[in-house]
Amino acid sequence: MTTPMTDEQRRIKSYLTAQAAKLEPAAIVGKVRDAMAELEAAAVAVAPSRFNRAAGTDEWSGDEVMAHVAASDAYFGDGIVSILDDRALPTREERGSAERAARVG
Repeated sequence: MTTPMTDEQRRIKSYLTAQAAKLEPAAIVGKVRDAMAELEAAAVAVAPSRFNRAAGTDEWSGDEVMAHVAASDAYFGDGIVSILDDRALPTREERGSAERAARVG
């Protein structure tokens, strides 16, 4: 038996459906790859000695940004797969755990 979708699941599914209507899957993958290439270029531009230091008190360090990106990738990637497989989305607690794990690892 399938659990009814939450508002967040409906929102994500609606977004993905709208994006799918605009672009072919290969184009969506291309956009993600382009964004990741931009992120990589920005990350390698940061001196290794400064990667774990934030530029200001309200800023994240390069290390924190990359941990967030890795955790977000896992969370949203799992969410997309969950929707496609007709399963419940990962909980916010699971996302937080992934982000903490990424920052420690």
